[in-house]
Amino acid sequence: MLSEMSWLDIFTEPKVDQLPPDLCGLSRPLVLWYASAGDDFRPVVFTAPAYQTRLAKRIGEPLRLPEPDLFVYTCLDKEYEPWQQDEVRYEDYGTRVTCRSATPVCLDRQVVPWANDRRYAPFGSDPRRHGQPDGHILDMEILSLRSMGAFRRKILYLRYENNQSWDVLFGSGWRVNLKYVCATREGLGGGGCGKSVLEHIYKEGRIETVRGTSAEPQYVITWCDTTDKMFRRAARHYYPQLQQIAPYIPEDGNDTAHWIYRLWE
Repeated sequence: MLSEMSWLDIFTEPKVDQLPPDLCGLSRPLVLWYASAGDDFRPVVFTAPAYQTRLAKRIGEPLRLPEPDLFVYTCLDKEYEPWQQDEVRYEDYGTRVTCRSATPVCLDRQVVPWANDRRYAPFGSDPRRHGQPDGHILDMEILSLRSMGAFRRKILYLRYENNQSWDVLFGSGWRVNLKYVCATREGLGGGGCGKSVLEHIYKEGRIETVRGTSAEPQYVITWCDTTDKMFRRAARHYYPQLQQIAPYIPEDGNDTAHWIYRLWE
């Protein structure tokens, strides 16, 4: 069972002693999970202390959001791009994101099985069937070209379907502190996603299995579409104190494109 193992014991390759030392020293890392992450690094910027200081000035109060130790990204091979050392993956007038290293990882399939229900995603195939790893541990450098300076963050990027990721990882006792779920780009409007992970967790009641554990998310980030409305209705069944606390990083100048919610104190 995952609950009896270190969070690092899901990996078969590389061996634990070959993983980055700053990850090996974490007994229960604080995690932000980004479902259908693609090539989007906004959560890494949003949770940085310097950005939180700027956000506090904009909204008039500090949010005091905890900073993740590890970002877990999931998506299927339709959006999973090759990772190259020292490759600039994103750059605009304010930010440059560079992949400084990419360590291939394979998971123990007896513990973390791979599956893809075609009702959830009509595309995607098991990467191991094609001689490819299950994902990578990425050392990402974020350089703010304005006022935040440079900083590094670790991303565990897995080629797993979102709902399956919940079922075999977060909802099955993986020893992490899941603090955030980000579901801002699931592709429900024609991108091939058949079921939101927020529906999977909250509307269908899978959150019940992790209530009171370290896998119970405290913050959820949504995109303001019908999924956001569904999430609010479903989550309030479990969290009557659900609070919309701030806008997420603006998109094209729209401060209300995404929202971050606090489910419990």
